[in-house]
Amino acid sequence: MRTSISASICLLTMLVSPQMQAQTEPCLTHVVHQANVEASPTYARNFETLRNAVMTMKANRQRSVDTTVITLPVVVHVIHKGSAIGVAENISDAQIISAIEGLNDDFRKAPGTPGDGIGVDTRIQFELAKRTPSDEPTNGIVRVDGSQLEGYAEGGLRNEPGVTGAFETDVKKLTTWYGDDYINIFVVTEINDNDGLGGTQGFAYPGPTFDEKDGIVVLYNA
Repeated sequence: MRTSISASICLLTMLVSPQMQAQTEPCLTHVVHQANVEASPTYARNFETLRNAVMTMKANRQRSVDTTVITLPVVVHVIHKGSAIGVAENISDAQIISAIEGLNDDFRKAPGTPGDGIGVDTRIQFELAKRTPSDEPTNGIVRVDGSQLEGYAEGGLRNEPGVTGAFETDVKKLTTWYGDDYINIFVVTEINDNDGLGGTQGFAYPGPTFDEKDGIVVLYNA
């Protein structure tokens, strides 16, 4: 079974950071994951296979002195409402690059940074993708006007009934790079019509899902 990168990282984070699981309101991951486990036996099997593989990897690395650093390619999909680059929800390249740097500080426990806390160096780091799925050069940032979808301009991305917004899979289909080779990060204006404020700030599928849902969703201002 090929394991999606985004699912691996999301699951690894869940396994090594139990305090994140208590943040049930800002992070919707456990809600969408449990719904998929109950609805799809295939998804549930994929998750257990992945979970066992990650636990085996974790145990092997604890016994090993291997210092190999794994670098994973990321593609950031900014799904805006027509704003100019760098304005409001159409966040700038500099903001995205800064976020990736912060992610690396956390995962590598970089000295002198906020990531240098009580954890360990995971020897996992991230970089914006350099090649597209069709092997064209890229900076790893894709910008798509989501207002072409009914409801997106009013409510952003939705995966719950009874709220305004464009359905999750329709939003992601605008731009997904399938996750066997990339971590997809979808930067959106709202999640479940929250006005880009409180409530859900992001979520991912530990699955993996092996479809357009694979990836991480986050509010543009989170």
